[in-house]
Amino acid sequence: MGKLHLGQRVVVVVGLGVGLWVLGNYLVSAWGAYPTGWTGYAPVQVVVGTSPPKRLLIGLGLTAVWIVCSVLVLRGSKVANGRPERPEPPG
Repeated sequence: MGKLHLGQRVVVVVGLGVGLWVLGNYLVSAWGAYPTGWTGYAPVQVVVGTSPPKRLLIGLGLTAVWIVCSVLVLRGSKVANGRPERPEPPG
């Protein structure tokens, strides 16, 4: 990642965010069903998908992964006096 320009790093971070969003949607919709209780005289309804607390944990977990990865990707080279460190010339 060190040889990518800032614009390319931003594209990687956005792509990672979109990928994690798709994964989160899949996890929320794929993890079984949960009962919602009685409605009037009807028996327990079963809703396909994940319960709200699990949705919250999935969302927070994937957001934390995205933040950590974004910090690692966007972390620049060492800065001295507000200027990026210049690479040594070959030779």
